[in-house]
Amino acid sequence: MIIRRMQEGDIASVESLMLRNWDEVLPLHHSPQIVAHFRAEVSSGWLKRQMERKRVFVVERDGEIIATGALANFGSLEKPKHTVSQFFVRPDAQR
Repeated sequence: MIIRRMQEGDIASVESLMLRNWDEVLPLHHSPQIVAHFRAEVSSGWLKRQMERKRVFVVERDGEIIATGALANFGSLEKPKHTVSQFFVRPDAQR
Protein backbone atom coordinates (compact mmCIF):
# COMPACT_ATOMS: atom_id res chain seq x y z
CA MET A 1 0.00 0.00 0.00
CA ILE A 2 1.22 3.49 -0.88
CA ILE A 3 0.00 6.79 0.57
CA ARG A 4 0.86 9.82 -1.54
CA ARG A 5 -0.33 13.31 -2.41
CA MET A 6 -3.17 13.39 -4.89
CA GLN A 7 -2.27 14.55 -8.41
CA GLU A 8 -4.47 15.98 -11.15
CA GLY A 9 -4.33 12.64 -12.97
CA ASP A 10 -6.08 11.05 -9.97
CA ILE A 11 -9.16 13.28 -10.08
CA ALA A 12 -11.40 10.94 -12.12
CA SER A 13 -10.59 7.94 -9.89
CA VAL A 14 -11.13 9.91 -6.69
CA GLU A 15 -14.39 11.38 -7.98
CA SER A 16 -15.66 7.89 -8.80
CA LEU A 17 -14.55 6.60 -5.38
CA MET A 18 -16.35 9.39 -3.56
CA LEU A 19 -19.55 9.00 -5.58
CA ARG A 20 -19.58 5.25 -4.87
CA ASN A 21 -19.47 6.05 -1.16
CA TRP A 22 -22.33 8.53 -1.48
CA ASP A 23 -24.37 5.94 -3.41
CA GLU A 24 -23.52 2.72 -1.54
CA VAL A 25 -22.45 3.53 2.02
CA LEU A 26 -23.55 6.94 3.23
CA PRO A 27 -27.30 6.45 2.60
CA LEU A 28 -27.13 3.90 5.43
CA HIS A 29 -26.15 6.71 7.82
CA HIS A 30 -27.62 9.93 6.43
CA SER A 31 -30.96 11.20 5.16
CA PRO A 32 -31.65 11.32 1.42
CA GLN A 33 -31.51 15.13 1.57
CA ILE A 34 -28.04 15.15 3.13
CA VAL A 35 -26.75 12.55 0.66
CA ALA A 36 -28.14 14.50 -2.31
CA HIS A 37 -26.68 17.79 -1.05
CA PHE A 38 -23.13 16.56 -0.49
CA ARG A 39 -23.11 14.16 -3.46
CA ALA A 40 -23.98 17.10 -5.74
CA GLU A 41 -20.78 18.89 -4.63
CA VAL A 42 -18.48 16.17 -5.96
CA SER A 43 -17.05 17.07 -9.36
CA SER A 44 -13.65 17.27 -11.00
CA GLY A 45 -13.63 21.07 -10.56
CA TRP A 46 -14.51 20.77 -6.88
CA LEU A 47 -11.72 18.22 -6.35
CA LYS A 48 -9.23 20.47 -8.11
CA ARG A 49 -10.19 23.32 -5.76
CA GLN A 50 -9.83 20.97 -2.77
CA MET A 51 -6.30 20.14 -3.91
CA GLU A 52 -5.45 23.86 -3.89
CA ARG A 53 -6.84 24.46 -0.37
CA LYS A 54 -5.99 21.21 1.40
CA ARG A 55 -3.33 18.53 1.45
CA VAL A 56 -5.25 15.76 -0.31
CA PHE A 57 -3.88 12.22 -0.21
CA VAL A 58 -4.72 8.94 -1.92
CA VAL A 59 -4.06 5.37 -0.86
CA GLU A 60 -3.04 2.98 -3.62
CA ARG A 61 -3.11 -0.79 -3.50
CA ASP A 62 -1.76 -2.69 -6.51
CA GLY A 63 -1.74 0.54 -8.51
CA GLU A 64 -5.41 1.33 -7.85
CA ILE A 65 -6.71 4.14 -5.66
CA ILE A 66 -8.75 2.63 -2.81
CA ALA A 67 -9.01 5.58 -0.42
CA THR A 68 -8.66 9.33 -0.19
CA GLY A 69 -8.56 11.90 2.55
CA ALA A 70 -7.37 15.41 3.19
CA LEU A 71 -5.70 17.41 5.90
CA ALA A 72 -7.02 20.94 6.19
CA ASN A 73 -6.17 23.90 8.37
CA PHE A 74 -9.44 25.69 9.08
CA GLY A 75 -7.64 28.07 11.40
CA SER A 76 -4.70 30.36 10.69
CA LEU A 77 -0.92 30.05 10.70
CA GLU A 78 -0.85 31.61 14.17
CA LYS A 79 -3.75 29.53 15.51
CA PRO A 80 -4.02 26.34 13.42
CA LYS A 81 -7.09 24.17 13.50
CA HIS A 82 -6.05 21.01 11.66
CA THR A 83 -8.79 18.63 10.59
CA VAL A 84 -9.08 15.36 8.68
CA SER A 85 -11.46 16.11 5.84
CA GLN A 86 -13.20 14.23 3.03
CA PHE A 87 -12.07 10.74 4.06
CA PHE A 88 -13.44 7.98 1.79
CA VAL A 89 -12.57 4.30 1.34
CA ARG A 90 -13.72 2.21 -1.61
CA PRO A 91 -16.86 0.38 -0.37
CA ASP A 92 -15.55 -3.13 -1.09
CA ALA A 93 -12.31 -2.32 0.81
CA GLN A 94 -14.13 -1.23 3.98
CA ARG A 95 -14.24 -3.50 7.01
